[in-house]
Amino acid sequence: MLPGEHATSAHFSERLRAEARSIAKLRHEHLVTLYDFGLSADGRPYYAMELLEGETLETYMDREKGMDWREAVRLTIQGCRALEVAHRAGVVHRDIKPANLYITTADSLKLLDFGVAKAASDPDASAPRPGALSLVGTPEYMAPEQIAGGSADERSDVYALGAVLYELVTGRLPHVASSTVALIDAKNRTNCEPPRQRAPKRGLPRMLDDAITRSLERHPEQRFQSAAEFRQVLEEALREPERARRRRRRMGFATLGAMVIALGGLGYAGYQRPEVRARALAMAQPVLHKVDELRSARQTALRAPVADEIKRAVSPPKAAPSVKALPAPGDTASSPASAPPVAPDPAADPASDKPIDVLAQAEAPDPAQPSSESAKPATDPAEPDAVEQRIAAAVQLMESGNKLKGYNQLREIGRDNDKEPHALKAWGQAAVEMRAWGEALHVARLWSKVDPGVDSGLNLARMQRRTGHRSDAVRTLAALVKAHPESDQARSMLGALGGQQRMAEN
Repeated sequence: MLPGEHATSAHFSERLRAEARSIAKLRHEHLVTLYDFGLSADGRPYYAMELLEGETLETYMDREKGMDWREAVRLTIQGCRALEVAHRAGVVHRDIKPANLYITTADSLKLLDFGVAKAASDPDASAPRPGALSLVGTPEYMAPEQIAGGSADERSDVYALGAVLYELVTGRLPHVASSTVALIDAKNRTNCEPPRQRAPKRGLPRMLDDAITRSLERHPEQRFQSAAEFRQVLEEALREPERARRRRRRMGFATLGAMVIALGGLGYAGYQRPEVRARALAMAQPVLHKVDELRSARQTALRAPVADEIKRAVSPPKAAPSVKALPAPGDTASSPASAPPVAPDPAADPASDKPIDVLAQAEAPDPAQPSSESAKPATDPAEPDAVEQRIAAAVQLMESGNKLKGYNQLREIGRDNDKEPHALKAWGQAAVEMRAWGEALHVARLWSKVDPGVDSGLNLARMQRRTGHRSDAVRTLAALVKAHPESDQARSMLGALGGQQRMAEN
């Protein structure tokens, strides 16, 4: 209930009523439950909630200075589920922070304090009062557009929850400044340092690093567009270490099997003459060598740089003014008769638990088939424009080993030229090389909207399948096959996902 000093304040009374109205709309295991609302005998408004036992996340962090990343991700996923319910009801929280996240004794998270929440149908209460700086929320966790006085939406809540997760796994806030004004300036001018760089000893997976970084993007359109999207990527990040362990275990079993074969041969030869023992050892060597080759090939497939692919993709044809005519590397849709055979798709094997990392690698072009660009005479002798020069410089940085700097430059180029297909393609493929799967999917969507062709459609389907959106990938490929029936790659990928049968049924 309102303290006595605020009992006569219309502002505080209305704020309490607004909070009660917001909570009353919501029912979820990770949202606090409202039981009653009214006026006390002395005229003060009140509401009654469920009794919670435990502590706020703020109290926990003051004591522990951080949390194991797995537990932090688990709690953040619960927070995302609570926000999904609130956002569906048209309620934006606007003040997510550790003090408003409660950990119960049952180790479950509850989202509290909707005192500054805003319904989608209400006027924007976040607008500053004339002649004064007015902040609705907590600056350390607020999104840049909200802290600058703009309108807050679902993506603002995603930013705040990402800031809490950042603090949990690194022990520090995303932005630290000496004053509120300096903090506002930092949030609007710079991105935060990636969590893996801020806390290198915490063992954060790269997929989690990418998810947190994207949730804290300065520009709302570059963030996750909903709490549900943020949750799905966090769930994938939580499963990634186990998938990596299974891959290492399979490789270890293969190596052990080869060693058993070799040692068995040596043990048998030990009872024979020295020349027989030497012959057995020589027979075992090819097996061991083959295992080493398989291991090396696997690692190369997982980490193969795509700098050459980026370089081939970024330059539009000199003879044509439209970049939409750019032939993509590996795209055989324009020449069905000479299309190379498509490799088997690992997604078609339901018994395989191998992650679909190979989807991040663009199909290599056939060296025997000249590209459309090389087949055309060079009719325009002009030098590449400034954008192409910037892309080429960024690619050179990645090739020379400075991948992070080159990657960040390609991201900036893509944002500055978000209507240019070749800039988006370079950005997306750099994200694939850095294993920033969530960002690669976002860029793939942008590219397909700007240039809805075969190459962009195939890339979007790969990224959708790689990030677990299998049904979306099927729909993308089905539409692509319908629009471009000559594309063997689209048809092959659709068949591998079982989409041909669905098309037949429909």
